[in-house]
Amino acid sequence: MSNVWEKFYAAVYTLATGDYSLRRRLFDAYSCNLMHLKEYEIPQEIQFDFRQLSIDITRCNTEANQETIQKTFSKIDDEEVRHMAFKILSMYERLKTIN
Repeated sequence: MSNVWEKFYAAVYTLATGDYSLRRRLFDAYSCNLMHLKEYEIPQEIQFDFRQLSIDITRCNTEANQETIQKTFSKIDDEEVRHMAFKILSMYERLKTIN
């Protein structure tokens, strides 16, 4: 669980502190911190949301890699980017309440 919490913390930190667009910060937050987490590592309380986020971010191809994520990000609007960023923050907040 600590690895999952650390990855989510790093993702939220990236979203909050980057000097570039939210789209680019979201790309970095997911591809550098969350993309390699396995579903079995994710607490059951947030598995559904994590799975949905992963599906949304890789909708151009089911394989999660930086090229697929980049293709998806070129096709989504700013509202979807904000929604995905909020979903990461929300999952992080819920992780903090799980023992």
